[in-house]
Amino acid sequence: MSKIAQTISAILIILFTFCTNMQAGNRRSETVYAFAYGTCFNDSIIYLSTVEKLDSANIDPKTKFLTDRKFYANNFKQFLDNQYKGIHTCAIFFNKSKEKLEKTYIKLRRNTNKDKHSTLVEIPLSTFSLSKIQ
Repeated sequence: MSKIAQTISAILIILFTFCTNMQAGNRRSETVYAFAYGTCFNDSIIYLSTVEKLDSANIDPKTKFLTDRKFYANNFKQFLDNQYKGIHTCAIFFNKSKEKLEKTYIKLRRNTNKDKHSTLVEIPLSTFSLSKIQ
């Protein structure tokens, strides 16, 4: 490899490392409240986890989304798949304000209870807790 190619490679590696570190530096670690929602399309059961505090959650400043939400959703999905029959689809609801998130939780619970074709199962914190799967 020529000296010019080595120099260009070194510069590209440095730029890549710098950009990666800058991108990781944009994430802010904050306290966020979250709960999980899950359902299986083969039955009419809706599963809700308890609202809980997630310390050191990363929020993307541009999108305002929880960056690790897919890991939390996968955690709830694996729990439901192991505990109950079927393949479940899961989502995470989150907010920086516990009060706003609890309003969303109550609204989901109320709407599910109104629906005569759905059954609500609330998963207590002692049974399931949100944690990232790496």
